[in-house]
Amino acid sequence: MATEGLTINGGGVVDGFAIPTFSTMPITRGLAGQFLQTAGAGVGSTGALIWAAPIKVTKALNYVAGALPKESADYVTSGGTLRFDVTGSCIPAAAAMASVDFLTSINGAAFASRGLVQMFANTINVHISLVPRVFIVAGLAIGTTVRSKVAVSANCSNDANDYFDVTITEF
Repeated sequence: MATEGLTINGGGVVDGFAIPTFSTMPITRGLAGQFLQTAGAGVGSTGALIWAAPIKVTKALNYVAGALPKESADYVTSGGTLRFDVTGSCIPAAAAMASVDFLTSINGAAFASRGLVQMFANTINVHISLVPRVFIVAGLAIGTTVRSKVAVSANCSNDANDYFDVTITEF
């Protein structure tokens, strides 16, 4: 933690972390787990600080090859918001939109579709990369179990030369 130019006067404790009171310049570095200066904070003991919680990144499906469907293992959240980055490839059967379906299961419930990862195919019977897509699931309680799944949707087949990747970023 950078402390150059700081005068620390007391403070408190939040979630086990010491919260200093700054009488000169607040910390300006923004790495996960450090204090950040908020907009408008400046010199003086009124400089507002926020806590930047660590960000957790996990590969639910790590460049997994083969025919769909592909399903991840259970992921237990720390609560809050999850961002799913999903990408893959497929073999379109017609010159039309080709897509795979991204689904999640929350706490063991039936899989529900979050949306399609897709690409318009001008060629047929060749592997195409689908446009990567981001899905957000917010408002999860601590300890929520999430499972991801990528399944065949419209105009799309897969074989051992198709790969799928799902990355979870937890905020």
